Amino acid sequence: MNNMKNLIPKKWSGGITREIFRDKFDFDIRISCAEIYPGENVFSDFTGYKRILKILENSVIIKKNNDRDLFLNPDNIFIFDGSDTVKSINEDLVLDFNVIYKPEFLQVSFEEIKGVYNLYNFDDQGTILIFSLENDNNLFLNDYNSKLEKYDFLILDSPVEFKLEGKFILIKFHKKN
Repeated sequence: MNNMKNLIPKKWSGGITREIFRDKFDFDIRISCAEIYPGENVFSDFTGYKRILKILENSVIIKKNNDRDLFLNPDNIFIFDGSDTVKSINEDLVLDFNVIYKPEFLQVSFEEIKGVYNLYNFDDQGTILIFSLENDNNLFLNDYNSKLEKYDFLILDSPVEFKLEGKFILIKFHKKN
């Protein structure tokens, strides 16, 4: 188990990114958290990828392809194409959770879990990422019970069975046939 705050930050034009997971071979998927500095920032171009963005702290205004403004806060998930021109406008430092993946090669599901969640017999030969959104969340994995703190994460390869109690992001992904 690791915590996002312990990962090495990498600078980008609008802030810093901490990479939680990246496909070591093909860059078919990257999961990260980014701090978006106050001001107006342009997101990196990821043509050929799909992007999922979840705000974790504070709020931001997003302008996609110079269209209308979208106000995002921690209650929202924003899904867009990596080729879209996306600009953020924020007054405070914003922390977000990003999934960037190639939809032609990967099947990806993104769920926000609140309460109790049981997963039994997940055997898609895929990968699961569990990301804790609050302190004192519970993870029950086989005979292993653990408290997860805010922004702790765990990466599991299937098959696996587990139970979560609390508030989490759950990402499941596997290669398409």
